[in-house]
Amino acid sequence: MADQKNHFPSTIWHGVEIRGNYLCLFESIDKGRVKYLTLQQEHLDEAAEACDEFALDSRERVSAFQDIIDSRVHEWCEILTPEFFLESFTNQVYSFEKDFVPKLTGSFEDFMEAYDTYWDVVNECISRTPFDEAPSEAALRERHRELSAYLARHL
Repeated sequence: MADQKNHFPSTIWHGVEIRGNYLCLFESIDKGRVKYLTLQQEHLDEAAEACDEFALDSRERVSAFQDIIDSRVHEWCEILTPEFFLESFTNQVYSFEKDFVPKLTGSFEDFMEAYDTYWDVVNECISRTPFDEAPSEAALRERHRELSAYLARHL
């Protein structure tokens, strides 16, 4: 599928795009929620049919692309941001401060072990998308410094 043609309308925001190996429908322009399908030839064939039938930036063409996804995926998924990952972990630390003292007041590696353990547990309870964006190492290091300082002041 390396030679895929982008059949999507170009001049209006339409919420439909190919991202990686996925055909996506975004709920709004902020792209916080998504419905997505693993890109398959049948989806491209349906897209090509819509292209042959409707003008490039027509509402009908946009609707046809949205229907490809809506007919197969019924629930919206939240796309998790770096801020979500950091804030969720931080809230857990604030709620259970004493449990985190040994890990968060030590090295960055200790912090990452606590962070990874937390997300291993949480991942069993939440839906993830291929578009979730984990925080950068720099952001994680900064959060480690902040939480270490917080725990040192409050305990």
